[in-house]
Amino acid sequence: MGWQTPGVSSDPHRPYGGEPSNELARLAQQGQARLQADQQGQSSSANAAADFNMRTAIGPVRGAPVRRAVLVLFVLSVVALIAGGVIASLLTDNVFEMMRLMPVGMTSLFASAGLFVLYLFLPPTASRAGVEAERAWVASLPFALEHYFDVIAAEPSGERQLRVEL
Repeated sequence: MGWQTPGVSSDPHRPYGGEPSNELARLAQQGQARLQADQQGQSSSANAAADFNMRTAIGPVRGAPVRRAVLVLFVLSVVALIAGGVIASLLTDNVFEMMRLMPVGMTSLFASAGLFVLYLFLPPTASRAGVEAERAWVASLPFALEHYFDVIAAEPSGERQLRVEL
């Protein structure tokens, strides 16, 4: 085979050496555990993002209970604000007496405006039951609807391409 330097392996990809030390084995095992934990963390965050995207896509169709609750609170606060104004105007004849109620009225007005803005900017996310209802609907179709949930779980973008094969 030829001349060989002592302490050097003939295979360049496997350097010569004895058994790895316990410290190196422990570090390698620790590195592998960290890599697996990182991959699981990335997959769980990707699953959470996909779940949120799916719930947002289904929400306008199946209903968004959180958004509906905010709308109900907004309507109730506006009705309470109007009722409070009418009651205050009927109970007091003096304009200056009504001015004492101004902080309560303004607080109610700002709360109503805050609920309205929250309603406008809250994404219409469906509940988990809405997602399950959508899955049941897709399963009940007389034809196969392939990759439907993959598409609606994908991150939204400005444009999509759709290919239909008949």
